[in-house]
Amino acid sequence: MNITARIESDRRLINLHLNRVLKFGVAVPERLAAAMRYSVLSPGKRIRPILALETYFACGGRRRDWILPFCCGLELIHSFSLIHDDLPAIDNDNYRRGRPSLHRKFDEATAIIAGDALLAKAFEVFALSRAPDERKIRAIHAISSAIGPSGMAGGQILDIDQFSEMDYFRIAKLKTAEFFAAAISTGAIIAGASAEREKRLFKLGVDLGTLFQLTDDLLDYETDRSPDSSVGRNINLTFNQLQLEAQKLAKSTEMRFRRLGPEFDFFAQLTELILKRRK
Repeated sequence: MNITARIESDRRLINLHLNRVLKFGVAVPERLAAAMRYSVLSPGKRIRPILALETYFACGGRRRDWILPFCCGLELIHSFSLIHDDLPAIDNDNYRRGRPSLHRKFDEATAIIAGDALLAKAFEVFALSRAPDERKIRAIHAISSAIGPSGMAGGQILDIDQFSEMDYFRIAKLKTAEFFAAAISTGAIIAGASAEREKRLFKLGVDLGTLFQLTDDLLDYETDRSPDSSVGRNINLTFNQLQLEAQKLAKSTEMRFRRLGPEFDFFAQLTELILKRRK
């Protein structure tokens, strides 16, 4: 399998459907529609929707109209989280994906409202999936749990404070890893995988998401060694310690994906790709 070509093919498919989801009529104020499209349709990895799509196929799913609304909704939620993360009250980032962040391109009020609108729109899109209702409800529960107070929101509140070594990994799990895991669970649930397999995949998703956050922080630290970086703020962790943790986690996660069989070869290769990524 050429994983790079596979990722690019998945990304094109998801981008096509995101464009359709974000075509608004006169019912949506022009400024709000422009802000939502600016944020979501900027160049992005689309890794969370790709995880859902690839898990769906790996678990035997065949109907794209069952899973693609969930892929799009996951990306809308991710964009919402980035918009709010960049706000002056949180990270105060002026740039996102090489372009001005939304509050810099428009203004802070527009960014807050656009983020709220994207979060609401995601659940509207989930409802449009043609998957069986029972599967949709289970998937929506997994996603909402991963982004709520015991997930992403909880991780965000911890992330704005100083933290210890133990807190670092807790934050990585809550802020990033559980949403990764929910994307993988969503693909499994919508495909009709057993509860046992979905639970196993969720745990692997947590490890994959933790690895992604570790490599993200390592890349940030390489380009910004200031005390304000995630690693720089954490006096109990060194760059080398994080690097070692990432390598150990990648090896373990790749091995466990391979044990699931050839259907999950994509995920084994993706694990290695995440470890070695340079952006």
